Order: sequence, then C-alpha cells, then structure tokens
Amino acid sequence: MRGVAQNGLNGREIAFISVMVAFLIGGQALFAAVPGVEIVTVLLLCFSRAFGPGRGVLTATAYSLLRCFFFGFDAKTIVLYLIYFNFFACFFGWSGRLSAGGGCGERAEADGGSPRRKILSVVAVDLLFAGLGAVAAAVLLCDLPISMLLRTGIKILAWVLLFLSAMGGVAYSALTALSVRHAACRTAAQAVGCAAAAAVCTVLFTLLDDALYPLFFGAGREGAIAYFYASFTAMLPQTVCAVVSVLFLFVPLRGFFARAARRCRPRRLPPYRAQEER
Repeated sequence: MRGVAQNGLNGREIAFISVMVAFLIGGQALFAAVPGVEIVTVLLLCFSRAFGPGRGVLTATAYSLLRCFFFGFDAKTIVLYLIYFNFFACFFGWSGRLSAGGGCGERAEADGGSPRRKILSVVAVDLLFAGLGAVAAAVLLCDLPISMLLRTGIKILAWVLLFLSAMGGVAYSALTALSVRHAACRTAAQAVGCAAAAAVCTVLFTLLDDALYPLFFGAGREGAIAYFYASFTAMLPQTVCAVVSVLFLFVPLRGFFARAARRCRPRRLPPYRAQEER
C-alpha cells in the first residue's frame, strides 16, 4: 500500500522538516553577528504548534546536531541545545494540540475552549508575565559587578522587559475577554500567551547554560558567578527579542505552518480507493 501509517513520517514531512532545519540554521547564522537577536525561537515555536511535539522534537534534534557543522563542535553547546530545544518543541507542540482541542493546525480558531480552560490559561499566562516582571525587577535592584556601560544597557533592557511584562498581562486578559465575540482577538491572545512562554523559556535557556558551564569547564565558584552575571548581557536582549518577534510573526507563521501541516499529512482514502491502492 502506498500510504503510510497515520502517525508515521511521509515523504512530504521529511522534506519539509529538512527545509525547516536549514531555515533554523540559516536564521541563526544570519543574526549571529547581532548580540541577543535570533529568529530560531519563533520559527520552532510556530512549527511545533502546527506539526505537533513529535515532529518538533525531530526538527529540534536535527537542528541541534547539524548546526555544529556550521558553528563548530562544542560539547556544552550540543548538550545545552539538545536539552533545551527538545523541551521547547515538546512544550509548544503539546500546547498547540491542547489549544486546538487535541488536534493541530488552525482548529483553535473555531474552538474557543471551555470556560475553565480559559480561566486556567489566563492565570497561567499572567503568572508567566509576573515571573518575567520579577526577573526584570531583580535585575534593576541588583548591583551587577560589571562595567558601568554594560550595567546601563542591562538596566535599560530590564525596564523594557518590565514594561512588556506589565502590558502583556493586561493585554492578554483583555484579548481573552474579547475573544468570546471576536475570533481575531482569540488569535491575538494566543500570540501574547506564546510570547510570554517563549520569554520564560529564553530565561530558562540562560539558566541552563549557567548550570552547564562549571560542569564542562571545571570553573570554580567565583568563575561560575562571574559567568552568571555576564550571561545577563545575552539573556535580556534575547528575552525582549523573543517577546517582540513572537508578537509580530506569530500570526503569519502560524497560518503558513498550519497550511503546510495539512498538506504534509497523508490523505485518507475511501475504503474502495484504499483497496485499489494496495
């Protein structure tokens, strides 16, 4: 029989995943010279929500390994990327299925979800924004042992992150309330919620990097603390970039990947056609 199992990969999916991995590596290479700016987060986020956690994990693993041929082999970075991006793909893959009522793609537009699910989602996203605000406030209150120039830049980014956190929580609650009558508000609320989750994941990425650094390089306590403070110069720009990129690119990328996921799935044939295809 020409078809494949419903849960198995087919030729179209393999080809699209290959192109997706190339886009992820190319996107990272394109913005590698700009500190804190990257496109991988929003691309993998929207892809995983459309194609599901399984395809997302496969893409994340291939990207984490194949990027080494372009950026060089580093044991810590390989472990960091394999742990983080596989978790990232699983998280947003399952969140996409839950928001679509167990499916993937654009079914969420037609299904607003139960009132209990809406309340839980509002509380969860507000907690995410509150956590981001707490991180920004901690950076503002902390006396970072770095140069004055870097400290000033980090403080400015912390104020930006604090502002985005406050406005994001208010916007998500308002959009969720308006989504009862307006489908566009439901999509916008999803974008705001994904932006908050992506920002929190970016913070977790930096913390995981800080934990792996002394394990792989044998740094002592002072070296690990110095690396932790230095990581703020990358974490805050990346967090702000994650919020902004997801807010602006979620809707077009969501539609593109949802259409691609529908075209890549094997077509279900009627019983009489299935017999003929054997």
